[in-house]
Amino acid sequence: MDAVRATDGAPLTTDAIAGRIIEAKGFDAAAAALRKAIAEQALAILRSFRKLGRVEEMGLERGVRSKLSRDAH
Repeated sequence: MDAVRATDGAPLTTDAIAGRIIEAKGFDAAAAALRKAIAEQALAILRSFRKLGRVEEMGLERGVRSKLSRDAH
């Protein structure tokens, strides 16, 4: 959620969110398998937050972008 909050309402792709998580954790940014795994986990978590009304999603599949919902601020 911190990666999404830091955008001031701008939507982010799941890949961009994974990149922010990798950077924040100090992981190897060049590890493609790690980035893919984190992106998949982030997408699953974001979908659960969407169901709770905390996140809005725009787009489908790999093109999905997420941002905080107005109620989550």
